[in-house]
Amino acid sequence: MAASPQLEDGHTRIANELLEALLLARLTSRQWAIVIALVRKTYGFNKKKDDIGLGQLSDLTGLAKPHVSVAVRELEERKIISREKGIFGHVMGINKNHDQWTGVERRSKPRVTESVTVTDSVKGGYRIGNDEVTESVTTKDNPTKDTTKRKLSREDLTFSNWILQCKKNGVQAIPESDAVFKYASEIGISLDFIRYAWLEFRRKYKDSHKTYKNWPQHFQNAVRENWYNIWRESNDGFILTTRGRQIEIEMKSKKETQ
Repeated sequence: MAASPQLEDGHTRIANELLEALLLARLTSRQWAIVIALVRKTYGFNKKKDDIGLGQLSDLTGLAKPHVSVAVRELEERKIISREKGIFGHVMGINKNHDQWTGVERRSKPRVTESVTVTDSVKGGYRIGNDEVTESVTTKDNPTKDTTKRKLSREDLTFSNWILQCKKNGVQAIPESDAVFKYASEIGISLDFIRYAWLEFRRKYKDSHKTYKNWPQHFQNAVRENWYNIWRESNDGFILTTRGRQIEIEMKSKKETQ
């Protein structure tokens, strides 16, 4: 028998203003899943908040508990949800004051073009790129000496053309001020892991015809969602997977031959 959902069997009311704010919040797929699950558990029962365990959110979304934990923490840090200790888990709900949310593209304001800064290498002198294009990841351990900021166009570009544009404008692809490093620091992901993610990101898109307006944001998404399965959460924080250790060995080997 085909599925046939009916409003009279139950529905969830949500204000259009709040829904539109969520659409502008640039949520990752996992964050979206958690938000929808919270909406279902709160507004779906005419409540503003609910005492929810990570296991419940895992069951509702199909996400593994470590991924649920990370997504919840990210949403709380961005003030999109509120969270406090409860009996069964945490009392959580959507923060209706969306003006407090961070990382939101406000429609009422002109879009700000991100700027990037200059640097040539990552910590330890490892260069990611080739003789024609050098596009490295900066870290706080290797700050850029040139603090001049320049604007890049926001047209659809392939990865290679974006890197060439960065080189032409004398700017760094992923500067130390990029949000990806703040994110990694806040949740405890090693900066080395970010370098490994960049290596895989570059491999995937170097010869691709796909185009994006905002490649740094695309890289942030790759890190936030751990696209390449480089690390996993453990009791001691984030550790490398087998794939991550392979990349680590590869990078160390390249350093030794330079």
